[in-house]
Amino acid sequence: MAKQILKKYFWFFVLIGFICVVIWNIKYFDNDLKNNGILLTGEIISISTGYRSSPQYEYQYIYKGKKYTDNASTNVKKLNLFIGKTFPVLFSPKTKNSELLISPEDFEKFRIIFPDSLQWILKYKK
Repeated sequence: MAKQILKKYFWFFVLIGFICVVIWNIKYFDNDLKNNGILLTGEIISISTGYRSSPQYEYQYIYKGKKYTDNASTNVKKLNLFIGKTFPVLFSPKTKNSELLISPEDFEKFRIIFPDSLQWILKYKK
C-alpha cells in the first residue's frame, strides 16, 4: 500500500522540488546582483520577437576587456528605436549574471534610483 502511495505522489514531489530549486536560483541571482553587482554600460544590438513571448533585447557590454552578450525582456514599446542605444547593465563578476536596466521597474527591483537621463523612456512604456 505504501509503495502505491509513493508511486502516486512521486512526480508531485519531483515537481515541488523542481519549483523550489527554480525559486532559489532566481532569488540567489537577484540577491547576488543586489549585493555584488556593479554598474556597466551596455548597448542593445538586436531585438527578437517570438510568437507568444515578450520581445527580447540582445545586449552586449564589456567587463575587464572581455565582451559579454546577454538577453533581456522589457515592458517598453517601439523596440526598434532602442537598437544601438546604451543603457546601464548591472553585472555580477562572481556569477557573470547581468540585468539590463531600462524602465523604472528595472531600477526599482535592485533599489537603484532611476536616472534623469532615461526619462525619455517613459513615453515608450507599455
